[in-house]
Amino acid sequence: MLDSSGYLKIIDFDTACRIDDSATMAEICGTEEYKAPEMFRCAGYDQGVDFWAIGILIYEMLFGRTPFHSPEISRVPDLIQSKNLEFPERCEVPYSLLLEDLITKLLIKSPFSRLGHQNGAQ
Repeated sequence: MLDSSGYLKIIDFDTACRIDDSATMAEICGTEEYKAPEMFRCAGYDQGVDFWAIGILIYEMLFGRTPFHSPEISRVPDLIQSKNLEFPERCEVPYSLLLEDLITKLLIKSPFSRLGHQNGAQ
């Protein structure tokens, strides 16, 4: 979806809500495989979870699955919090190392180091 300024907005219509820049959320909601690690810690989260979700989405578009996928959905939160990000050795579509770097920076487990945070990855 595009906002009134033409910027891309990714929306999960089941859980979409508007918060201001300084707000933190506490409710755990959303699609399991797209949730950021901080969402499982019950310590609150902010817009950084959106950057995580963009990283998951790009990874899934490139490789056809999410990076922390499991046939047992109950294992997904543990994988998101503890498994290192890995890229498949083979991909049907050639992609640049810049894209891999972007995904890596979007999927940094610490929200304070993640691309998109004011002090995060550049």
